[in-house]
Amino acid sequence: MKIKIVWLMLVLIFVSGCGDSTDNAQVEDTVTIENTVFSEKEDAEQNNNDVEVEEDEENSYKNMSGKVVVLGDSLWGLDKGPEGIAGCLEEITSLEVKNYCIPGTCAARIEGFSGTKDSMIAILVDNQDARSEEIRNEISESQYVFIEHCNNDYSMGVPTTGEDNCYEQALLDSISVIKELNPEVQIVMILPTLGYLINMEKLTSEYDSGSGTIDAYIDVMKSVAEKEGARVVDMQKAWTLTKENWSEYLVDGAHLKKEARREYAAYLAQELNRLIEN
Repeated sequence: MKIKIVWLMLVLIFVSGCGDSTDNAQVEDTVTIENTVFSEKEDAEQNNNDVEVEEDEENSYKNMSGKVVVLGDSLWGLDKGPEGIAGCLEEITSLEVKNYCIPGTCAARIEGFSGTKDSMIAILVDNQDARSEEIRNEISESQYVFIEHCNNDYSMGVPTTGEDNCYEQALLDSISVIKELNPEVQIVMILPTLGYLINMEKLTSEYDSGSGTIDAYIDVMKSVAEKEGARVVDMQKAWTLTKENWSEYLVDGAHLKKEARREYAAYLAQELNRLIEN
């Protein structure tokens, strides 16, 4: 099966080299990303503008407890410290978040980019990775599994449907294993935020990477969620990203700034709280 690989310095493909020591040898990035240095100066500027969750709102989210396993890429996996999305979510809620997001990875098996062994389906279904047993054990004991994989499958032009190694099949096969491991677990599809392709001056909702725009992959996530009884959180509603304001939220067109990670976690907590109450 041939997969159309769209490079053109596509800044959306998530960069590796950060995260846990377990991720050190994960992904060799093949894309040039401009101005992605997380400097002390930027952090200082961000500190002056941090958006704090209101105390009463934060307390209202403390009723959410339990263990969450997150499967995804560098949007979550790039920063696994207290200022990353998982860390912010733990601060806002009473959830224990197990962040197994690996920078540079896809849901589907993609050779030549992240490597087959690092894809979600390879870890869960094929059991090819050293962390497979640990992740499987955590899923069996968790109350929630978040699936965030989407952006890299889009960036690599992975077929959305109709092929053995398409994005839809990767989601379905992975969810099947998750349900076998833990029939009671609540699966939540975390729809991606928009990205901005700096060199092409286009939003990911405007650029066809080979199998459609990011919206085509979001449609698959929604369809699979409906079929499998999973919940959906639309993270594009956390803010309105445009060509004019993308730099307020994104460092490089793909990865979130410190303040945006906090906003992302706050909106996610709000939506999770709503789902639980309903």
